[in-house]
Amino acid sequence: MAININHQTNDISATGGGSLTIDGAAVGGGGGADGLGFTGGSYNASTGVVTFTSDDGLGFSTGDLRGADGTNGTDGTNGTDGTNGTDGTNGLGFTGGSYNASTGVVTFTSNDGLGFSTGDLRGADGAGGGGSTALTSGIANFIGR
Repeated sequence: MAININHQTNDISATGGGSLTIDGAAVGGGGGADGLGFTGGSYNASTGVVTFTSDDGLGFSTGDLRGADGTNGTDGTNGTDGTNGTDGTNGLGFTGGSYNASTGVVTFTSNDGLGFSTGDLRGADGAGGGGSTALTSGIANFIGR
């Protein structure tokens, strides 16, 4: 006869025939009353503490079980570029300019109130000269639109 003891299920069995007696009584009978012991446990994620509860006075709580923060991981690859946005509205500013050869005045135009006109930009006649020919109507509208 062989006696087998299973510590995980608390089973005792005999194989190969015969009978098994413990302290003079045949093996068998009903189960005993449940014993005292641990009744539950919980974890508090905000404190890292585990609390064990029991009905026999052995309940306890651990300290913070969380480890130190690990090192940061490596950066991931860059994502793809997004689509281009729509063009904004045209801004305000200078819209053109002109030169009046008969007065020597340059006039700058704008759509934001900054337009202005210069005074006569022609210099005095040179000695023996017959008038200013440096600025002529050929350079009118020299500022792009």
